[in-house]
Amino acid sequence: MEREKVPGRYRTDPRTAALLDALGEKGADLAALVDDLILQIFPTTATWGLTLWEKQLGLTAGAGQSLDERRAAINAKRAASGNTTQAAISALVKSVTGYACKVTVTGDYSFSIRFYGDQEGFIHPDIRRWRSITGRCRRRRFWRIPL
Repeated sequence: MEREKVPGRYRTDPRTAALLDALGEKGADLAALVDDLILQIFPTTATWGLTLWEKQLGLTAGAGQSLDERRAAINAKRAASGNTTQAAISALVKSVTGYACKVTVTGDYSFSIRFYGDQEGFIHPDIRRWRSITGRCRRRRFWRIPL
């Protein structure tokens, strides 16, 4: 804790000064712990947190592996799993809206979602909101929602 932020009448008292010094030291220790924890969140800067990353991804740390080798294995595993596919997008949309859709992926890393329906109750309230947000609506309950 910085003493100059405390009113002068408290800074001159020896008991308060000792308390401020102790709180300052503990505060600095906690700040260092938080900074270290932030480093552990990212595999590229993690040290002791690599063990947690490996456990989460189902990797085993080999004896004698360097930190760089362990980080490379973690990054490779993260890049190889969980890629977004048409099926994953379609399943997500169905879970949110309750309706099937057709997902079209374009070459520029974007995709469109098309809802088809022939029943009066087909339109889900959230789809109406999305339609109003994204703009145009084509006839026959067909929407293209740019993302």
